Amino acid sequence: MTPHQVFAVAMLGGLGALLGLIATAALAAALYTAIDRLFEWRKRRHGQRRQRELLAELRAIHALPAHDPRKPRR
Repeated sequence: MTPHQVFAVAMLGGLGALLGLIATAALAAALYTAIDRLFEWRKRRHGQRRQRELLAELRAIHALPAHDPRKPRR
């Protein structure tokens, strides 16, 4: 092989490695984003569930009979 051919093969190998690294970084970033969104979705869903439970508790408390403590009971 001539020195030019060796250089061309080395250049192709370097470009292939560079493309592989870029693809790996892009895949890692996409995976990180997907996992982060999953955790945020789960946190939001848990918060919504907790808000529904608190609202149900408040409605139950509101439905209890109430009296004015200043007035005597009959």
